[in-house]
Order: sequence, then C-alpha cells, then structure tokens
Amino acid sequence: MTKQAFIHELKTALSQVSESVRDEIISDISEHFTVGISQGLSEEDICRSLGQPGTIAAQVLEETGSLPQQHSYSTSQANHKGDIDMTFAGISSVRAELEASKLKFLPSHNGEFRVVFQGATSDDTCIAENLNGVLFVSVKPKQNRLFGIRLFAGKANVETTIYVPSQFMGELKAKSAAGSISATDTTGDLVLDTAAGSIKVNGHSCAKARIRSAAGSIKLYLADKFISEADVSSAAGSVTLEARETGWLDVKSAAGSVKVNVNKLGGNTKIKSAAGSVHLKANEVAGDIDIDSSMGSINVHLPADIDLHIDIIKHGMGSIRNNLHGNRHAKHTLRATSSMGSVNINPL
Repeated sequence: MTKQAFIHELKTALSQVSESVRDEIISDISEHFTVGISQGLSEEDICRSLGQPGTIAAQVLEETGSLPQQHSYSTSQANHKGDIDMTFAGISSVRAELEASKLKFLPSHNGEFRVVFQGATSDDTCIAENLNGVLFVSVKPKQNRLFGIRLFAGKANVETTIYVPSQFMGELKAKSAAGSISATDTTGDLVLDTAAGSIKVNGHSCAKARIRSAAGSIKLYLADKFISEADVSSAAGSVTLEARETGWLDVKSAAGSVKVNVNKLGGNTKIKSAAGSVHLKANEVAGDIDIDSSMGSINVHLPADIDLHIDIIKHGMGSIRNNLHGNRHAKHTLRATSSMGSVNINPL
C-alpha cells in the first residue's frame, strides 16, 4: 500500500470524527511517513509498521466515543460471556485483524454479512463495526501487565466467523498473528497474511489473491476455479495451490515446499525456491514460466508435446534433468535456473 492509499483509506474511516481531530491524526501519520522515508524506509514498509487504517480509525472512534453503537460491539465494555451474532448491510469490503483467534469466512444464506464471535468473554476484546461500508473485525485476547507495562497477550479461545453473501465482488482482507484463517465456498478478492497460523482456502471464487505466510502453511484448493492474479509467498510454511486455470502467477518459497497443480497456466508464471522444494504440474501452458531454485529441488510435469522453448541455465552444484524436447521457436519459454538445487522436467 502507498502513502496516498493509506491516508485516503484512513480519512474515509475517520469521517465520523470532527474535522480538527481528523486533521491532527492525518498530520501525525504524514509526519511518520516523512521520518520513515528519511531513514530509508519504503512507503510499503511504513504502512506495514503503522498497521491497518481501519485499526487506527477504530481506536480513535472508541477513544472519542464516536463508534456507531448500532454497528459495533466490544466485549471489553461489558461483563460478557457467550456467543455474539451481528448482521451488517451495505458492506463493500472486509478488514479483519486477529492476534490469536481462529477466523473463518463462510457463505451467507440471507444475503447479508454476519459476524459471529464464539466463546468470547470480557477478557477478550472483540470488535465488529461498519465504517462507511468497510466491515472492520478485530479480536484481541486479554493483555497481561506488570506495574502497568504490557508484557504479552494471553491465549484467545474466540472463534470468529464472517458470513459472506454470494456473488460478493469486494475484498476480503485478514491478518493473523497466531490464529488460522480459512475461506470455504465464498467469493471476493483475497488479501490474507499470517505470522504463525495456517491459511486454507477451499472452493473460493476470486479474481485476485495475495497470500502471505511467515511460519504457517498455505493451502488453496480452487480445482474448478479460474484466478486471474495470484501472488503467494511462504517463508517457512508450505504452499499448495490447485486451480482449473490461472492468469498471472507468482509463488515464492523460502524454506517451505511449494506444490502447484493447475490444468492451465493461462499467463506468465514465476516460481522461486530458496531452500524448499517446488512441484509444478500443468496440462496446458499459455504463458512464460520462470523457475529459480537456490537449494531446493524443482520438479516440473508438463505434456510431452508441450509447445514451449525450454531454456536451462545451470551453475553451482545444482543438477538439471530435462526429458522434454520443447520447441525453440515457440511463443512462450520455460526458463529453469538452478544453483545448488536440482531441477527435473518430465512429461505427464
């Protein structure tokens, strides 16, 4: 996200506060960008350090007493124990931030967004609110403190479910510190980020997906779906992607393994592995494929009569075995580069 996009989203989310308060907050945020850029940080790095605009807005709205009570609920404000079920209308996008809560996206049967917190108590802070069409959902466990100093967050037993109307065309954005994220038979573009929790998407329909995992695994089962853009990155967790057809596809693995099984690669595909292994299988290719292996092995399975120019670059200690003839005059190229990892290209 750029500075301009961040401030625009924050201004929109702060439309319910006074102009003076809003201007003061935007000025502080702009100064934060100025200082960060002077220290060599990118706008994306600064946005990441600030967190989500919706989170900042929710804190401001709560502190100023501007939260629209008909659209919000916080368990920390009541001696609450049990499930919370809320319905929202007029939602164009979703922003969810969780520290240790499990999050599920499921299809809605009444055509409206619903948010259900299961197992919430007054020790947990669960917030759901409609901020000018943005459904903001946040779950934080009780903070343990010593002499007023925040030490660490306790364990959250809350399970959060967001029910999404069918044919939803907006964005589902969720960030989790330790909890898992799943989306089953839903719709909407995906922006999912997990530090230690896993991500699983099954039967979801979307045009674009941006999935990030630090230590958790990523599983995308879109066997009968088409996705035009997919950007998937794993640091230590494994990645599995199955789809009927992909457009532009970019998959990176640092230490975790990557498995991509697609009927048709309809656009350019980039796969990069540092230490984890990569397995790619496709029945049809209509774009360039660029594969780079450092220490992890790469195994590619394509039709024997595939119309691709196969370009192999070998250096270091990595081995490459190519059992496909290819066509040097083909429109598209499969480029495989190996350092210390092996690359094996075989027919289906």
